[in-house]
Amino acid sequence: MWGHRVVVPSACRSKVIAEHHQSHMGIVKTKSLARSYVWWPGVHEAVEAEYRACSVCAAVADAPPAHIPSAWPWPDRPWTRLHVDFLGPIAGVSYLIVVDAHSKWIEAIKMSSTTTQSVIKVLRDMWSRFGLPK
Repeated sequence: MWGHRVVVPSACRSKVIAEHHQSHMGIVKTKSLARSYVWWPGVHEAVEAEYRACSVCAAVADAPPAHIPSAWPWPDRPWTRLHVDFLGPIAGVSYLIVVDAHSKWIEAIKMSSTTTQSVIKVLRDMWSRFGLPK
């Protein structure tokens, strides 16, 4: 026993998981039920793996709410909204890509490092040339 929970030996774990899972009540309830009665290292991961492999649970799982895709609003002037991301590594080199949403102007900067300090330095340099974005 570990507190009020039973420590399950490794030979019996699959049977215990199958017993908890047989009602297909969902991953949250199954993990809660298992947490209140049994314990072993990795019990939560084992319950999740069983749940993810179950076709019945997948069929009755709650689908995320539908969301109607909507386009970004068009910026009224350049340098209002910027899209920033990394590209690569390509042949061992990463690039910082900055795209202005209004003009579609692309800046591609070769980066030797992708640390926060490196990105801030590059963006400050870019903003000193083009001005601060809105």
